[in-house]
Amino acid sequence: MTLTFNSSLLQTLSKTTTADNTDNYFYKTINGLRYGTTYRWRVCAINNADTSEWSAVWRFTTTYNITTGPALTMPVNDSTGLTYNNITLVWQPIDNVQGYHYEVSTSSTFETLVAAGNTSLTFSVVTAALPSTTYYWRVQGYNAQGNTAWSSVWHFTTDDVTLTAPGLATPANGSSQPVNVDLAWHPVFGALTYDLQLSFDNNFTGAVSSFNTADTHYTVSGLPQNMTFYWRARSNNGNAHSEWSEVRSFVTNDCQPVSDTVYHEMCEGQSYEFFGTSYTATGNYSHLLTTAAGCDSTVVLVLTVHPRGMDGSVIDTACDSYTWNDLTFIQSGNYPFYTTTVHGCDSMAILYLTIYNSVTENIYDTATGVYEWNGEYYSVSGDYTQNFSTVQGCDSTVVLHLTVTVGIADVAADDINIFVRDNSIIIEGIKEEAVKVFDMEGRLVGNHNLPNGVYMVKVGSLPARKVVVIR
Repeated sequence: MTLTFNSSLLQTLSKTTTADNTDNYFYKTINGLRYGTTYRWRVCAINNADTSEWSAVWRFTTTYNITTGPALTMPVNDSTGLTYNNITLVWQPIDNVQGYHYEVSTSSTFETLVAAGNTSLTFSVVTAALPSTTYYWRVQGYNAQGNTAWSSVWHFTTDDVTLTAPGLATPANGSSQPVNVDLAWHPVFGALTYDLQLSFDNNFTGAVSSFNTADTHYTVSGLPQNMTFYWRARSNNGNAHSEWSEVRSFVTNDCQPVSDTVYHEMCEGQSYEFFGTSYTATGNYSHLLTTAAGCDSTVVLVLTVHPRGMDGSVIDTACDSYTWNDLTFIQSGNYPFYTTTVHGCDSMAILYLTIYNSVTENIYDTATGVYEWNGEYYSVSGDYTQNFSTVQGCDSTVVLHLTVTVGIADVAADDINIFVRDNSIIIEGIKEEAVKVFDMEGRLVGNHNLPNGVYMVKVGSLPARKVVVIR
């Protein structure tokens, strides 16, 4: 029954699609409706997964059980000059009703209502009527089965009201006011609008500014400074107007420039709103205002935007460990670092780090005689260490674990002298065929034309050995 479907008589009905249908539509029979009542209806579709939107809203009105509405009595149809306070509407009773519903409107179609209600009596009083206005009214009866037909529509017109001059409210007479001044007065019953005049003289014979408004105040802007103005007002209902009110005056202020400065600091990426405008860059921004006295006022924003700091990336390599911003890293990876600048702004950098590890390598080897390793010569079994750098510049330690199977020792006989002459090994007092010379690989070589190097010398069956360096 209502546009929002919130009536206490609301009915919700379900309808399946498997029965009671035709080729073109579905239908549902509804019983038990009330007489003389307007109903609104709508439909939506439902399945297991969803519910559709509602259809458009249609409406229909049921027939009247009692087809004759109440007979109106007073005020007489088309009467005029009615006093607009407490208009009494009267109608004749009808049988078989419990009460009556009445409507009053300024429209003959009753699109908008100024009064409406239900009563068990055969009269009602309208208290909200306005002067010089035509009103339409009608009545219908109702009972448990529904409503009767409406009565015929009658109308009446209220009397005119004698308008009075409005009483001026503010500003006070002779007061000092800003160049933008709000003039206010008290409302007058029956007035639809108000006329306002402003002049430089109290007789309003010179230059006069006139205004009209439905409000009980009006703001006059941009008046000259340090000037005296006179003003008055009167009420108006469209057909007539009242006398002018009393005349009041005011003096506009002698304005002095006013300025103010607002300082604000923020970080890059933030914004500052200044009189409805957002600013994001360093600079000075001004805004013109009007003070309470109507004078110009300038507000300057001094905005400083601080950078966010050293945002960016650092790409680096290191051996074994890397220290960055007081943090030590021992594994390769991408490491963000968050901090704030001296101005409290966010700062972030990312370290793209590659860690190379130092290398320790072991070499296990054996030799017969003398062993050469990276320019060094070893003739005794043992562990020997040399330090290198990897291609990435990291320390590399290599340990040689050496076993010498054939060593070289000094010859025990003191009377054997070995010396070198013209790249040949000569032992005094010993035949050459009794001398055997071996190179560092343990290979037997001759005694003569030897290249520079280290050799092993075996003399006869003596067990002793001696290293001879040919220089």
